[in-house]
Amino acid sequence: MESLSQRDILRFPDQGVGEVWTDITGGPLRGSLTGREQLGEARGEVQVPPEVRLVELRVAREVQDLSFLADLHPLSLTYLGLEGPGLDDRTLGHVAQLTGLRELFLCSSTVTRRGLARLRPLHQLQSLSLFDLSLGDEVFEPVSQLGGLESLNLRGMTLTGEGLPTLAVLPRLRVLALDACALDPAGLQGLT
Repeated sequence: MESLSQRDILRFPDQGVGEVWTDITGGPLRGSLTGREQLGEARGEVQVPPEVRLVELRVAREVQDLSFLADLHPLSLTYLGLEGPGLDDRTLGHVAQLTGLRELFLCSSTVTRRGLARLRPLHQLQSLSLFDLSLGDEVFEPVSQLGGLESLNLRGMTLTGEGLPTLAVLPRLRVLALDACALDPAGLQGLT
């Protein structure tokens, strides 16, 4: 097993790409501010204190080159938030290498079903939020491959509900949030 020392330094481009947050409590990063603190700007080398259990990276919307994600240690992040013009299917290949991720937030109209399928190696992923993707029900097939999902939040997508039964293969899924998805009540019939 790799020691924490092999992943306690995050290396980012010299130009800032976002913010790094930490949580020493081990609780959900996004749910509570208790125990959370901003570690600093995601720029250059960022030292992660040894007592930190969870590391969150929020990439700034205006960042277009997300190739730096490929250079991060696979276990260095537990939460990643990406949006903006740099987020595309190619970027999701880099994200898939971050196998320690528990929570992932993606907001982009350029991500496709093929790109989402690249996330399959994220076995520890518990929470996935997909906002404003130009996808319909085809989103459900690649999402159904993420066996550890407990929470799925979809917003701003056009769904009919035909793909909802695909999610039945996710044994841990407890939360399904569908916000502004143009889904009529008949489309929810697949959720039995």
